[in-house]
Amino acid sequence: MGFRSKIICAGFIILSSIFAIGCFGANAVQAQEAEPGHPVSEFERVDRLETQIAALYAQTREIDADLSEQDADKENRILRAMVALYTEIIDQSPQKASAQMVDNYIGRGAVYFDLGEYEQALNDDNTALNISPDYVLAMNNRAIDYEALGFPDKALSDFEQFLKIGNDDPHMPPILREMVQNKANELRPKVAMIHLVQASITQIEFFFRRFSGWPWLKLEMK
Repeated sequence: MGFRSKIICAGFIILSSIFAIGCFGANAVQAQEAEPGHPVSEFERVDRLETQIAALYAQTREIDADLSEQDADKENRILRAMVALYTEIIDQSPQKASAQMVDNYIGRGAVYFDLGEYEQALNDDNTALNISPDYVLAMNNRAIDYEALGFPDKALSDFEQFLKIGNDDPHMPPILREMVQNKANELRPKVAMIHLVQASITQIEFFFRRFSGWPWLKLEMK
């Protein structure tokens, strides 16, 4: 499943991946090749892996929107390689729950989503939010995960929390705020209908429990 194969979520995932890679560029200086006998620092190791991830992401952007079977296989291999690099960064980090690791969980989660592995994506976005509860990028991604998994009420909750926090962030790109607002507006009537149906079912269940002892009801139910 490619970046451009998501009818509903493509824009969110692409923007999320760009943001994550942008964070790498903003926080890292290109590492120099290690001299013989000179140990590579943790900073250099992570920077090199992130550079590889950015290069792989650029390759996915070069693949046409109408994927052939060969292109789909190529993109799948690239995405798997990205997952492996993110996992290497996370697994070898001495502080897996540090703020510095948040973007790696978000990035890997975005790639998992694009592979159609929504539960894995949700796990990574949950981890990111456990580390940084107010990180709106992780909220946005988790909302997309929830919707893909069939939980529009949870998705709406995250989108609304995103808007609540993101509206106060002067660095929030207006296009992303607008996209999330549109998505929240789309989900609200769906969630309202779900709540209405659930309330109706609860009332029906109460009716049958309350009046199941009535003779006429037993007769009708036979």
